[in-house]
Amino acid sequence: MLTQDVFPKVYTSNNNIRIEDRFYGLLIEEYIEGENLRDIIDSMDRGKNDLSKYSIEFLNNVSKTLKKYSDNKIVHRDISPDNIIISVNGNVVIIDPGVIKIIDRNSTNLGYIMGKRTYASPEQYYGNALSADFSSDLYALGIILYEIITGINLINKYMSTGKPHSEIVKNMDRELEDLFFDVLDYDNEKNIFLYNIIKKMIQEDKSLRFSSIEAFIQAISILNSKEGE
Repeated sequence: MLTQDVFPKVYTSNNNIRIEDRFYGLLIEEYIEGENLRDIIDSMDRGKNDLSKYSIEFLNNVSKTLKKYSDNKIVHRDISPDNIIISVNGNVVIIDPGVIKIIDRNSTNLGYIMGKRTYASPEQYYGNALSADFSSDLYALGIILYEIITGINLINKYMSTGKPHSEIVKNMDRELEDLFFDVLDYDNEKNIFLYNIIKKMIQEDKSLRFSSIEAFIQAISILNSKEGE
């Protein structure tokens, strides 16, 4: 059973190191022994692993992390499989908080992409990192959840179109739904509800995503209640 944590311990940091007229940051954090989610996704046997159960456990635990972020007005802005470790104790730990945003602190310049491009929300992808909020982190997690289940990174799939986020929305009720239910049983109501949660997480229009972290957690609670349906 997966359990949950937020960040590894930070032992020291300095965001104002000057080297040859350039400023750099330094962050030394706790080493987390475990397996990187990137490696887990790449090694999954989608014919044998219970991907529905794994995804829902992962969603439950990461939602607790996002709730703590929200309570402390933090947006991570670089959530990707590379930055998620499943520790030897089963904890889900999000690492590398180097581009976090503290809401209400105007510390990020417009026109700069924060986070990995293939997991970036539309607002980050197109250079408006200042507008990133909790729903931007949810967007990245939605892309990750779809990838856990299908092995497909949706942004990468449509990158060549120049408007990957728009293409994702356009194909949600056709191609992407078919790919999802090629892996999971369509006759299981829990799987259908899981897909609908992911769809809401990865809407291009922020106003169509979950309106609050509480609304997101409520949806997960309903998902959990569907056990056995």
